[in-house]
Amino acid sequence: MSNIIHMDTDKVRETATLIIQGADQLERQVQTVSSAIMGIPWEGPIREQFVNETSALVRALLHMAEQGRILGSRLQREVDEWQTVDQQYANNYASIGTIVAGWWEGINSTWQDLRRWIELEKAKREFKEWWNGLTAEQRLDYLNQQHEKIAKKYGFPPIKVKVEDIKDPFGKDSQGYNSGTEIVIDSDNLNFDDPRELMDTIAHESRH
Repeated sequence: MSNIIHMDTDKVRETATLIIQGADQLERQVQTVSSAIMGIPWEGPIREQFVNETSALVRALLHMAEQGRILGSRLQREVDEWQTVDQQYANNYASIGTIVAGWWEGINSTWQDLRRWIELEKAKREFKEWWNGLTAEQRLDYLNQQHEKIAKKYGFPPIKVKVEDIKDPFGKDSQGYNSGTEIVIDSDNLNFDDPRELMDTIAHESRH
């Protein structure tokens, strides 16, 4: 391995500038997304959960942007001090590429997580809006279809899904049960529950 110490100061300074500019651009994009999230015309506990969890991702991306500026400034300082650099600093330069690559990889991963989460929450919101527009009969028909899909996937014969007004035991919510010949869903849950909870009930009772 060569012991020659060399730096193309112009290229390194250009790289440092690109990193800082990229960090600034990331921060602006994240702030735009954050403003869009806060401005969603949507009320309710699910929105609050969505805002809280996406805010955590936003904070992580803003932290990465700040780390990018710090890294870019570090490179600029190294260029400025290059004339007095010793072998220890030269060895540090060997790891700069890995540090920069890791920083960008972390940004891309977190950014993709944020995009996937936003798309998922949008899909959940659209599904709930669709569900709220269904009649009780249409909801029951949909639940039967979902049960049939589960039965086909796991290789057991489907049974009928029906609705009854199940009496809730004190302090509990009787969401439904599997009698062996049919799955019974509480009418209150069909009419008022989050549809995702009903899907969980169908999946749970289908496995019994």
